[in-house]
Amino acid sequence: MDCTTHKRNLEHIISDNQDGNTNKKAKSHAKEGLLSIEQLQNDLENNDKATSEDQSDTIIIYTVEDAQFTESLCKPGKNKNWKNIFNEGKKKKGLFKSYKSSDTLKSSHYHIRRRKERKSDI
Repeated sequence: MDCTTHKRNLEHIISDNQDGNTNKKAKSHAKEGLLSIEQLQNDLENNDKATSEDQSDTIIIYTVEDAQFTESLCKPGKNKNWKNIFNEGKKKKGLFKSYKSSDTLKSSHYHIRRRKERKSDI
C-alpha cells in the first residue's frame, strides 16, 4: 500500500467513528498517523523542490583555472588530497566557487575526465 491508501484508511477510521462509540485511543492513533503521513508528504515535496533548486542553483562549472590548479598540486602516481586542493584553491586563489565541498570537486573532476576519455575513444 502507498501513502495515499494509508491516509484514506485513517480518514475513514476517523470519519466513520464520529458517534463516539469507537475506542478513543484508536481514534487518537488514527489522527496521529494521518498527521504523520501529511508531514512526510510535505517533507518529501519540500525535499523534491529543494533538490531541483539545488541542482539548478549549483550547476557545477569546472573551469579551466580549476583544472589547472588541481593538476598543479597533483603528482603523477600519487593519490590526490582533495581536501587540501579544495581548501587551498578556495582560500588562496578564489577558485572552486561552484563547489560546496572537496567531495563535489573530486566527483566533478573524475566525471569530466571520464567524458574526455570517452570522446577520445570515439
